[in-house]
Order: sequence, then C-alpha cells, then structure tokens
Amino acid sequence: MIIDPAEVNKMTTKEKNVVPLFMSDKALTRAIKIKSFLFERGIDLDHSPKERRFEVLKRTIKKCRACSFREECSAPVSPQGPIDSRIVFQGRNPGRVEDREKIPFSPRAKGGSLLEKYFETLGLRRDQVYITNTVFCYTENNRSPETEGILKCLAWKNIEFEIVQPKFIFLLGNDAIRSYMGLDYPSVLRIIGDVYKTDLFGRETYLIPLYHPAHVVRNMNLLESLLNVLKHIREELF
Repeated sequence: MIIDPAEVNKMTTKEKNVVPLFMSDKALTRAIKIKSFLFERGIDLDHSPKERRFEVLKRTIKKCRACSFREECSAPVSPQGPIDSRIVFQGRNPGRVEDREKIPFSPRAKGGSLLEKYFETLGLRRDQVYITNTVFCYTENNRSPETEGILKCLAWKNIEFEIVQPKFIFLLGNDAIRSYMGLDYPSVLRIIGDVYKTDLFGRETYLIPLYHPAHVVRNMNLLESLLNVLKHIREELF
C-alpha cells in the first residue's frame, strides 16, 4: 500500500501552519535536557541508529516520574509498531486493559477492537502502522489526563517523532488533537476527517483528526458516518 502525498491536495487542507505543542520551546528545552541526561550516561540519542534510539526511548519512558500519573498506572505503555511506518495513529492515554497488557489500543479492549475496523476500512493491518498515545500512563477511572501531565509528556513526543518521522498522523479524539492544535482548540466534532498540514523536524506531515474509538463505542450512531469518512480518506490518499 503506497500513499502518494500529492493526492492530499484532492482533499481539503484546512491549515498550512499547525505548530504541535510538542514542538514548543518548553517541550524542546525539556527534550534537550532528557537527551543531555542520557548523553552523560553514554547514550547519544542524536547519532545512534534509529532502532537503538527507539529502544532507549521506550526504556527511558518506563522510568519517567515527571508527573503524578506514574503513581496511578502499573507502568507506562510504550508505543508499538514499525518505526519506519509513515502512518501513525495517536490516541489519548492507555485504558485499564492497555495498562494491564502493555499494548496501546489492545484488541481486547472495546476501543482497540473498534480501531481494527478503522484499519480494515483504510485497507491497513495493525502490523503496518505505528500506534502511540499523547500520554503514556493510565489515569485512574480512565479520566481525561490533566493539562499538567499532558504538558510534561510533550518532551517525549518531541523525541519520539524525531525518531519515527511519520508522513500521516491520525489523531484519535480531543486530547490527541489538542496536543497539536492547542489545549483550547474546539471539539473534534467540528473537524473530523479534515486534513491539516504541519512541519515536523523539516518534514511535511499531514494530520487527520478522527473520533476516538472509545467515543464511537459509546455512541455507535457515529460509526456509519465515521466509516464513510475513512473510505473517503482511503480513496483520496491511499
């Protein structure tokens, strides 16, 4: 399956200059501090092979205690999927099942099971895409992560996407969308299926907001219209 970036022009690109929050000065500063910390211990994240950098990232995330979320989960849930994939799906944070299984969007969870339908409709398989979250820790009662925790996770996203280098990022739900558009950005309901453009480390990247699968599970009346959006995306981009 090959995606032709030129085909994006057939869809409506709403904004040309989206600057993700994880590319902000604060996130960049903290990312530099993390890299310096690792460098002092003999790990050069800027010049190591890609696979090595990713393994270090996952290992370091598991040790993170920058916010109180770490006290609420058994351990952070690392991203999953091929790091050379040009297609990323980014959600909010792990649920209870994911916290137990350490798999983002576990197929055993209702939301993860429905995400498989997203993949199928787009003509993709799980093993072809990279899956991650805005926040890597489960939050008690599956509540939406507070702003403080989201902001502290931004440095990890900065390092992560410097390694992964995606071309298309599907943003699943409000928290994922706001980590790119801004924490005060309007609801996802207004922008489902639109295509936004951003620059990640000098690379043109396309952002596509979608309903979070867990939201659709709770509102199954949305499923048909969502699948139509996914079919349209497949026709135009894939």
